[in-house]
Amino acid sequence: MFYSSFIVGFEELVKKIIEDKYPNISIKQILNGALICNTLDSNIKLPFLNNLFSVYKYERETNIIKFINSLDNIKIKKDLKKRSFRIIISDQNNLISLDNKILIKLENIIKKQTNYYVNRAKPDIEYWVLKRSEGVILFLERLNKHKSFDKILEKGELRSDLCYFLNYLSKPNKDDIFLDPFCGSGAITKNRLKYFGKLKLLFGIDLKENDIKELKKQFKLKNNIIFKKNDFFNNRFEDNFIDKIVTDPPWGIFDKIDDIKLFYQNILNEMYRIIKQNGLIVILTAYKEIEEIKTKYNLLEKYNILVNGKKACVYVFKKR
Repeated sequence: MFYSSFIVGFEELVKKIIEDKYPNISIKQILNGALICNTLDSNIKLPFLNNLFSVYKYERETNIIKFINSLDNIKIKKDLKKRSFRIIISDQNNLISLDNKILIKLENIIKKQTNYYVNRAKPDIEYWVLKRSEGVILFLERLNKHKSFDKILEKGELRSDLCYFLNYLSKPNKDDIFLDPFCGSGAITKNRLKYFGKLKLLFGIDLKENDIKELKKQFKLKNNIIFKKNDFFNNRFEDNFIDKIVTDPPWGIFDKIDDIKLFYQNILNEMYRIIKQNGLIVILTAYKEIEEIKTKYNLLEKYNILVNGKKACVYVFKKR
């Protein structure tokens, strides 16, 4: 079995994506921001999953010490390329320490089977005892570890796994004319191009000149990929021209906007003008009052999530 985490709030969507795109993966249980599955090739990197673990034991239990005491006969795989390990104890997303006798007992079980030595600073392998709020505890071996998003993302740039969810919700198609009207450094557009195949045209618009210059450099030989430094409201696409809009507009939290409701009203009105009948709009925002704005759209889906600790929501609208 395998265990992997994803952005909290996308539980039903993850289940749908796996059923749609990865039928060979057999889900055992969907948890809050994580899944346990019976089959998952560790060589396949699913772009919406993080922190892959192999599951040695998984059971309904609430007492960590009792669970650890049940690991006496656990069978642990040995990797001849690795020599050291440490044990991490997590109680509902909080790293905790245990009585040293309990920890040493588990370390000795692992040492006896593998001949690894304990290195609590920089080990080759991490074993985790992970207690979940759903009332289950798992004993895991970590198979991979992604870099901290804080270290690999520019300020304000969206995570690639979040971009994947947003783009998937737009039902990508090879004939799409696609638009991100607040593209910034291009996280959404680059993710669309990387993971979802061909499209007819892609437009990215933003007021940040340096971001647009950099994006133009990256895609200068692609005739169907167009980035413009412009204000979305001044760009003036033709009526009923765009198939899909996926975007992360200013939230009014980090950006000073005098009338945030009017701002979003204007966004939705302009999007309605330029998008085709039955076209889809996927918006990530912390401005949940967007639901109160009167429009001619149908709200198809809604996902409450956290982005950098801030409450946000993903909305999927369809033009009637």
